[in-house]
Amino acid sequence: MTVEQIVAAIRALPVPDRLRVIELVAHEAAGDVPAADQAAPTSPRIEIPPDSAEITL
Repeated sequence: MTVEQIVAAIRALPVPDRLRVIELVAHEAAGDVPAADQAAPTSPRIEIPPDSAEITL
């Protein structure tokens, strides 16, 4: 089943059932996200001050 078919099946449901599906999927997805202390390290961010008009390399 494709994602488009799943979405079409969900859209065919009455609104209360759609909301229940969304709630269940959101709960499942939240369980799949690693906790903040277990998250993979991210690359460092470069911050540019808002008052800088030019960037020199």
